[in-house]
Amino acid sequence: MNKLEITQQVLFEVKQHKLNEELKVQQNLKLARQKSKEFAKLETQLKEMQIEIGKLPQNSDKSNELKFELYKLKTHMIKQLNKIGMSINDITPEVNCKKCQDKGTIGSSVCSCIKETVNKKLLKLAGLNENATATFDKADKKILKENKQLNGLFEFAKKFANDFPNIKKNNMVLIGPVGVGKTFILECIANEILKKNYFVIYTTAFNFSNVLLNALAKQQIEQQEIFNSFIDCDMLIIDDLGSELVQKNLSNANLFNVLNERKIKNKSTLISSNLMPEQIDDKYGNRICSRIFDKRNTEAYLVDGKDLRIN
Repeated sequence: MNKLEITQQVLFEVKQHKLNEELKVQQNLKLARQKSKEFAKLETQLKEMQIEIGKLPQNSDKSNELKFELYKLKTHMIKQLNKIGMSINDITPEVNCKKCQDKGTIGSSVCSCIKETVNKKLLKLAGLNENATATFDKADKKILKENKQLNGLFEFAKKFANDFPNIKKNNMVLIGPVGVGKTFILECIANEILKKNYFVIYTTAFNFSNVLLNALAKQQIEQQEIFNSFIDCDMLIIDDLGSELVQKNLSNANLFNVLNERKIKNKSTLISSNLMPEQIDDKYGNRICSRIFDKRNTEAYLVDGKDLRIN
């Protein structure tokens, strides 16, 4: 599912909510008229007065006089509703967005309420929560200035995200100890790619392994859908490879199949790990290690330095 499809889905949901609210109001109005003849009479008078006000110039004496009468009518209507156990809320549609009145658009532009909802859905679909707001412009310039190696990686990552999908090498591997900025950089890339309407999946190695292992217990169709989501997304980001428990016969096979299929389909895969290449080779085997560090389509970076989370 891409950004356009999600936007259309959100617009449909907003319009459906508006329609449901309007239907609820119509049903409640019908009920109020049946229970109170006085309410029905006041409602008719209110509509007639609104038409009269619409015919008059704005802020004219007659218009202001009728508006005051309209206010008194509404007050009487509310009293009648209260008498039959109802309130003004029962005959007023609930509106989630005051800007667009739940239309989803303002003129020819999509309302900000739709954009916010779409962004939250995209983040959730990608595997990022809505608080994962790491972006390149939020990087600490002081830290980058002190660490030339990290600054070089940061600039490369920014160019990688800006140029995507027109990049020479699809894949990126970040190797280094805990807290040196690997996850931050991957989140920056993910958010930038999402802005371009591409489908990104961001997952920890632990979650990636568990999801694929649990998928094996499901029906064949559902199992394939889960595997395909990892294989077919425009960008797959696996953070902290090596932190997960590995069941060699299954975990390694799942990881290899996903990496291999993505390579065949020329899809972009980004990986971070606290393990050195030789440790990855020991833990996952040569077949997986060669896929991860294939120089023909992978840029590998060794990131060193102090733990930025502590310092």
